[in-house]
Amino acid sequence: MPCCRIPALTLDTIRGALGIVALCGCTRDSAQVHEEPTPPSTSATYNLAPASLGRAARHVADAGAARAAPSEPVPSPPAVPGRPATAGAPSPTCVKGWVAPERGSSLRSAVLNMLRSRPGERFVVEEMRYFVGPEDADVVDPRGNVERWYVKAYSELEPRRRQRWLVRRAAIGSGVDAVAPYESKGYGPSIWRRPDTPDEGLADPFAHPCRDARPGERCMGLPREVLGCLAGT
Repeated sequence: MPCCRIPALTLDTIRGALGIVALCGCTRDSAQVHEEPTPPSTSATYNLAPASLGRAARHVADAGAARAAPSEPVPSPPAVPGRPATAGAPSPTCVKGWVAPERGSSLRSAVLNMLRSRPGERFVVEEMRYFVGPEDADVVDPRGNVERWYVKAYSELEPRRRQRWLVRRAAIGSGVDAVAPYESKGYGPSIWRRPDTPDEGLADPFAHPCRDARPGERCMGLPREVLGCLAGT
């Protein structure tokens, strides 16, 4: 744990401030050890982006969306047996498609830095996906695109710290959104949990998944436009 840790806010705090609508209250041979330079200050949760950085954060999101979404849909490359796929084509439920950030890329560094609980922590990454899409369904305002990562990994120094993470980066609110057991599969009720949430009604981001919601019915968590980006996880 860093000795000087900047104050962190949970996503639930931001949801409350923005007007949240709550409902009902490597395989081993494919795993990669990855290390990136650690910035002066890191946090296992997230830090609120200053208003002056909002334009820059949006620019990063737009740039990430442009990288993730080719001008014309292309088929996903075939998966190598025993190894995770490296990309997913755009679809109605994964509107800009998804990519697996390469080692040494800024996208990979950004998410690992948000996951670190101490400077220099290294991870064995089994699977990582990056995708861009609309804000969570239960966030009323402001709306806009959010960069998201799905990561299945464990800490090299602390192997018991093995999880699946959902991480986000937006003009307002960036960091770990939810965690799930390493051995779990997919998404749905009672699998994922938002860490340190003060409101149990918001603790499970898939308690009312948008996948199962009827037209006009309220749902929570990831919107329909990106749920498909988690297919096969």
